[in-house]
Amino acid sequence: MTGRDADPPRLLTRAFWAMMALAVLSFLAAAAVMVAFGSRHVAAGPGPAARSAPLAEGSRGAKTAPPQSSLGPP
Repeated sequence: MTGRDADPPRLLTRAFWAMMALAVLSFLAAAAVMVAFGSRHVAAGPGPAARSAPLAEGSRGAKTAPPQSSLGPP
């Protein structure tokens, strides 16, 4: 007995367009959520500059400091 011959290109095309439609709907839903709830979290104006993290403070002069060789003398 032979099974029903499937039409792979047509099925692939349907699946592709179905995924594209879902992606568009997902994007629009995310945009709607951002418009509805995102405006509450946006700062009203420019505030003070953010303070650097404690771990980053020690590396501020890394570009101007002389290189330190950890392998010993050349």
